[in-house]
Amino acid sequence: MVFIFLGSLSAIIHGIGWPLVCINLGELIDTFINQFQGNNVSSSDSLTLFSDPSSPALPFCNQTAGIVSDCVDFESEMEKRAITFAIVGLATLVFAFFQISLWVMAAQRQITRMRKAAFRAILSQEIGWFDLHNHAEITSQLVDGIEKVHEGIGDKVGVVIQGLSSFVAGLGIAFWKSWEMTLIVLSLVPLLILSLTFISKMIARFSTQVQTAYGRAGVVAEEVLASIRTVTAFGGQAKAAAKYEAHLDEARMLGKKK
Repeated sequence: MVFIFLGSLSAIIHGIGWPLVCINLGELIDTFINQFQGNNVSSSDSLTLFSDPSSPALPFCNQTAGIVSDCVDFESEMEKRAITFAIVGLATLVFAFFQISLWVMAAQRQITRMRKAAFRAILSQEIGWFDLHNHAEITSQLVDGIEKVHEGIGDKVGVVIQGLSSFVAGLGIAFWKSWEMTLIVLSLVPLLILSLTFISKMIARFSTQVQTAYGRAGVVAEEVLASIRTVTAFGGQAKAAAKYEAHLDEARMLGKKK
């Protein structure tokens, strides 16, 4: 629980960092535009600023006292934006590392407990249960299923929390900056939700079918390897390989649709 809490907290802070970067970048661009437009600087002359800020070719960087003061304010504003970028970027990097590391460690611990619990549950079944279930398919599904769970509860949970945090923070900043434009953009949210819901259901369905196909292929492989002498004696290698490849082709086609 400690890893999950700290990983979630890191994901929230990581998510908030991205709207802050966008706001800082927008203000940086506004500073450039206001400075160049306010002093009638052309695009070609603006490049000279970075090579020679005191060049007479720049109307806002000549020797007039007021204009030179504008140049100094412009440079100080750029320095402030650069420092802000550096701080936000460093914080985002640190919390992103903790987000992924803590969630992966938490997922690994949970997967270990799930493997032990699943194995105990299988051993506690009655003998008749094993007659109804193929042991090879159970083993294949146990490994593949838990691996899918590991992929789902690992760093992806942190990414979801990060995305939600970015959405909430970005929405709050958007309402603060321009609530009219924000309401216009929000009118498209229902369409996005419907499309994402449809896509997620399709992916879940194809994932289940892919796992089932791989399970059948694993059953074929284990049965053939368990009785390899009999298969070899009757020359059934080609038939077994074709059956195994058919299941793999089915999984491959479903994977493409996914």
